[in-house]
Amino acid sequence: ELPNAINYYPPDDMSNYDTWANKNLFCYVLKLPSFRANQLFSIMQQDLVNFFGLEGSIEKRRVKCLELIRISSDNKIQTTSGMPLVEVNPEKTRLIIHNLPISNLVTQLELINNKSGYPYFVDKTNYRWNIDIDLQTNLTDISSVRLELRKYGLDLVERYLKKDILVIRKTIE
Repeated sequence: ELPNAINYYPPDDMSNYDTWANKNLFCYVLKLPSFRANQLFSIMQQDLVNFFGLEGSIEKRRVKCLELIRISSDNKIQTTSGMPLVEVNPEKTRLIIHNLPISNLVTQLELINNKSGYPYFVDKTNYRWNIDIDLQTNLTDISSVRLELRKYGLDLVERYLKKDILVIRKTIE
């Protein structure tokens, strides 16, 4: 919905990130007294118009997501305790999570796959304990990730959900 929308996303080649950031990133800070806290969003919206000629609104949108589910009652992910750890190698071929909530797995998969067409990963496991998991596969290939997850009694299923989304548009002049 924006002209030049590509300017709003970092480049795929991270060696170009600094050049892109210098041209396209801005720092925005808004401080208000507590009695005006309820005006925060409307002031931010007006600032978008004033500084960038953009309108921002929250809209319910139907979005594609991947839900993390349990496919086995076997408890293959329960932690053995120890120091909490999240580690992703630079090649994105290994993800280790140790003694942390399953929400960390969902967050990491979402971060790794933020340009895959699945902007949202949702935890539907109802798993309440910390986990240990070591995924050794191409983490940007959802089919490969699913095969690895199945070894732990987990899977990813595609769903469509209604979510609140920040929508930014060019103002009508």
